Amino acid sequence: MKKEDIQFLIEAHEFLENPSFVTKVTDYIGKPIEFALDKLPKDKKELIGKVSEKALRKSLDMAHTTTWELEKHTEIEDIKKQSNYNRWGHNAATAVTGAVGGFFGEAGLIVELPITTTLIMRSILAQGQGFGEQSKEELITNAIYVFSLGSSKSDKDDEMDSAYYTSRVAMDMTIKKAAEYLATNGPKTVMKNIEAGTAPFILELITKVAQRFNITVTEKMLAEALPVVGAVGGAGINLLFTDFFTNSAKYHFGIKHLERKYGEDKVKKEYEKLINKHNKAA
Repeated sequence: MKKEDIQFLIEAHEFLENPSFVTKVTDYIGKPIEFALDKLPKDKKELIGKVSEKALRKSLDMAHTTTWELEKHTEIEDIKKQSNYNRWGHNAATAVTGAVGGFFGEAGLIVELPITTTLIMRSILAQGQGFGEQSKEELITNAIYVFSLGSSKSDKDDEMDSAYYTSRVAMDMTIKKAAEYLATNGPKTVMKNIEAGTAPFILELITKVAQRFNITVTEKMLAEALPVVGAVGGAGINLLFTDFFTNSAKYHFGIKHLERKYGEDKVKKEYEKLINKHNKAA
């Protein structure tokens, strides 16, 4: 592997093996934060779950009904530069919606989150395009998967581990089946069947991802509710929220780019070497 590709893999490992949005919020506020997620009332948990799933469905609708040309990939350093340039426009847009969510709290989340998630989806799709994802359908389903990478590990989550490749293995078949479903059905049919509950692979993908995404959404909402944050801080937290998933997309699609270039087994072995090296150092 080229030196710059190995360096990218090192950066990806450092980011993807520590997928904690809470850490970013802690750094932003300047003091440790402990979110008592288990102490949230059941009705609030259910509301956040419904809003999170609705947001993912809305972002899927946008992605599937948008037409674009997939860009040709180049060297990874060139792609990284372009991806860093593209992400700032999406960040600025979500800062505005974050200010609304931070000011109105729980009520604002219902309006803000679907808009923010759709904007983040655009940013994620741009990353996938830049890294030369092979088909529109695989780009979209992998983009949905990226939303599962933002939460800390949950003891109650048996299906998806926090380790990047373990997570991919757990989701791989669902992602592929969902992509096949998108490829054989038009946008209107897809959304109609989702509403009717007759799009099994798509619903399975969204449900699995939502189980992780709503943890991060809850952390975001609780952070925005802190007295030291408020509306101004809500904009900042949404910037972190957007940038987190944009970077998750950069490293996810970047690794897939390297797998197409060198072969999945070779890239995975190099990645596992980094894990072993990290574990020995710890």
